Amino acid sequence: MSKEITGHEPRSDRDAIVRAGAGGEVFVVTSDGGPSVPPGRRTFVPRAELARAAVRAPVIDSAAFRADLDAPFHR
Repeated sequence: MSKEITGHEPRSDRDAIVRAGAGGEVFVVTSDGGPSVPPGRRTFVPRAELARAAVRAPVIDSAAFRADLDAPFHR
């Protein structure tokens, strides 16, 4: 369950909110009575479904993929 807080509360009571968040509490920041950003919905994907999707996934050349990721940092 999440707790609704106004956009002003994180500025005025930051330490308490950070401690509560570190303790696992979830907050929805509101503006004009509604959520500032719609809360995301977590979706459970069964392991078998993930395995079926992985079978259909394209084969990736891991060395080329890594080189593509590293390229911007080695210019």
